[in-house]
Amino acid sequence: MVAKVAIVTGANSGMGLETTIGLVNKNVKVIMLCRSKIRGEAALQKVKAITGKENVDLMLCDLSSIKSIDDFVATFFSKYHHLDLLINNAGVVTIKRQETVDGFEMMLGVNHLGHFHLTKQLLAALKAAATARIVIVSSGAHKWGKMDFADPFFKKGFNVAKGYGRSKLANLLFMKGLHERLAHTNVTVNALHPGAVATNIGVDRETGFGGKVVKLLVPFF
Repeated sequence: MVAKVAIVTGANSGMGLETTIGLVNKNVKVIMLCRSKIRGEAALQKVKAITGKENVDLMLCDLSSIKSIDDFVATFFSKYHHLDLLINNAGVVTIKRQETVDGFEMMLGVNHLGHFHLTKQLLAALKAAATARIVIVSSGAHKWGKMDFADPFFKKGFNVAKGYGRSKLANLLFMKGLHERLAHTNVTVNALHPGAVATNIGVDRETGFGGKVVKLLVPFF
């Protein structure tokens, strides 16, 4: 039998970490796709300690960088020939408008465009599996999202709710479009709203700002 292989983005904390633990316990070989080597390695050791298993690997990728995604994909194909499960889980929330290295507004750039490019680059590996699944973690926040193709990156009128909602709506549009394109293949595509979960999504990626707020919210999430 060929071992099942999964990629979980944003696997070093929150839902990504819990998803990784669940899959490893089901004997799926999980690639933890993380931006930070330090946090990723700490999470990797935590997964091994909790599960008592070794069927887990850490690979680095910054979803805010097209080059980083391409570098990861090249490394992946040097080690693996198929992919059974891709879970696009990683996400960011930015209080102030920020841009990726490629000039995209950060939330749309990471939450949607980075995953869009990653998924596209991995389609050959997904099609090489007997059956494969793409799972896109969206949010009920899509309800207040609105696409504006004249100003997709909020050069005007940015606020955090509009930005996050747009990125989550883009997740759903991506799911629907990709589902149609893959309808006659071995790959299925699904999106989900995980509910109110206390994760690190609102914590600043560089400074850690917002961590105390997350801790205060834990009892209610």
